[in-house]
Amino acid sequence: MRLYIPETMPNQTYPGDIKPGYYETNEVVKLMRDNAHNPKAIQFIADMLEE
Repeated sequence: MRLYIPETMPNQTYPGDIKPGYYETNEVVKLMRDNAHNPKAIQFIADMLEE
């Protein structure tokens, strides 16, 4: 699995300060663990995985 997070508009950030780029499976797991207490970041990751 590979997750792609697109670039943001200038002066915008993603929830949990998630950076744009490609994420391999273990990196996605790390993002989820790092943001376990940030519902907006977890929802964002889930939405990106769904696309």
